[in-house]
Amino acid sequence: MVGAIAGVLPPLDGAFGHTGGRAQGASTADGDADAQADSRPVSGGGEPEAQGADERAAPTNAQAGAQTEPTAGAQLVAGPEVAGAESGSAGAALEGGPTAAPVDGSGTPALRRHTVCEGTDTPPVVDVVDPGNVVVGCGPDVEWLTRWPADSDQLYRTLRVHREPSQPRARVRASAIAHGDVDGDGNVDLVLGFLEQNAEGSTVGGALYLVLAAPGGGFAEPRELAPIPVTSLALENVNDHDALDIIALHRPDAFGRRPAEVWVFGGGAAPARTARLDAGNAISLAVADLDRDGHADIIVGKQAGTARAYFGDGTGRFERRAEVQDAAGVELLAFDLDDDGGVDVLALADAVRILRAARAESLVSAALEAPPGLRSANAVDVDGDGLRDLVGIAGDGIVVSRSLRGLALAPASVVDLPLHAGTPRALWAGRSPEGLGVVALTRRAGDGEPFTLVLMSSLSSANVEASPTSVSDAPLTLRFDVH
Repeated sequence: MVGAIAGVLPPLDGAFGHTGGRAQGASTADGDADAQADSRPVSGGGEPEAQGADERAAPTNAQAGAQTEPTAGAQLVAGPEVAGAESGSAGAALEGGPTAAPVDGSGTPALRRHTVCEGTDTPPVVDVVDPGNVVVGCGPDVEWLTRWPADSDQLYRTLRVHREPSQPRARVRASAIAHGDVDGDGNVDLVLGFLEQNAEGSTVGGALYLVLAAPGGGFAEPRELAPIPVTSLALENVNDHDALDIIALHRPDAFGRRPAEVWVFGGGAAPARTARLDAGNAISLAVADLDRDGHADIIVGKQAGTARAYFGDGTGRFERRAEVQDAAGVELLAFDLDDDGGVDVLALADAVRILRAARAESLVSAALEAPPGLRSANAVDVDGDGLRDLVGIAGDGIVVSRSLRGLALAPASVVDLPLHAGTPRALWAGRSPEGLGVVALTRRAGDGEPFTLVLMSSLSSANVEASPTSVSDAPLTLRFDVH
């Protein structure tokens, strides 16, 4: 299972940062196991909890069934609530449980703003496994935050991975996070990318790590796959096997000797590189069957100009490629916008362009009537009509563009957050059988203001706490230091 109290993850309709994949054969919210796979996170593995299990048990570590003995190379650290607790009490209850959220005059509980990445001006990297399990990269640390109890919005830290710099005076920061079943065991694993920069801000190194879910719960020790400065990650089946493959885009080196490249690692317990593709000056990445031949393709986007598609043959090779004109993409989002059975790719920059699924020689981009400067976009059925809508951030607000038919979008509507909640910086939205789930990363204006996470169950105006809440360690927090 994933998360301390998450149980089996529901299939979710949407993806934060397009970092998720889904296990092959996993069902979607509408029962279609194959359509629009590229915009959905993984459906988690593991067996459901027994009937009558206590859903309010305290979180232990980032995989349910927490170990009472640390995984090799890891430290299990008791959280402040249970300091001095008896050794081996992995399931110890938090003293008194979380405090209740304040209630406004209407009787509606106020949503917490959870402080993340304190003391930094660098926006965190966020990957949402489900609305109750959020992975956050803050500088050299990556943390798994779990909601407990399941029906609350209080977050606890259950996993931390810390990377030390490889050279003096260098600074390390998490640059990309993805989750999915890489080794094919039915559990959700983590893939982490780091950048290393010198005092002048030049890239001098980095690394790609795989953190496999441990059979008995928790995670195994992180394994370095490559010493590359990762900027974007995707997990998808490009080798036609059950496990998800890892697709990593890395930066050019600091001396201009090597361009940006896409490295592909075949999924399994010991991923090995199967492809290395010249990506020029690409900065974004998506995976979709763009040429409709039944095999996943890799698309990279640039700050300006063209997008590039590498066409896969299903064996991990990408021998054909094409340039798509007028398709600048700081972000790329893959989903079937026009509901014709082919996965399209949205290229987000100053304007929004769409690369429609078609034969390789027929690929073109077209303008889409979406809010200018749209970013952090998600494809999710907001209103329950069976059509994917477009939800993201434009300007200083959250915007919703509802799908009509074909490529038509209704004029965007704005979702208001209270001023004290801060300006949205990143957004995730997904739909499961339980309804809509939204996670927003926000920050208020002003020096020293922290980044905060707000967990919402709708896109209507929300009552949000004025004062942020700190994220506490779970009773046992799994910690790894990597170099």
